Amino acid sequence: MFSVFDMQTSQTTSNLTVEDVADYLTGKGALIEKDTHEYGAGLVFENKEWRDTYSVKYAGKEDIEQAYAELRTALK
Repeated sequence: MFSVFDMQTSQTTSNLTVEDVADYLTGKGALIEKDTHEYGAGLVFENKEWRDTYSVKYAGKEDIEQAYAELRTALK
């Protein structure tokens, strides 16, 4: 399962599937993956027009890299 942290509102949405996260980010227009070194662990996506950022973290038992790869694929 994934969680998404909206950095503008400080709200976290948890227990999301890959499809839920892809729908959430697409709805927010946040399709550009940012370098995560400045944000910490997880993935960070940005809405280029509004500069809104969303931190996505995986909390599951499967391979974390595989889970993030599935998310990236769902966003394409």
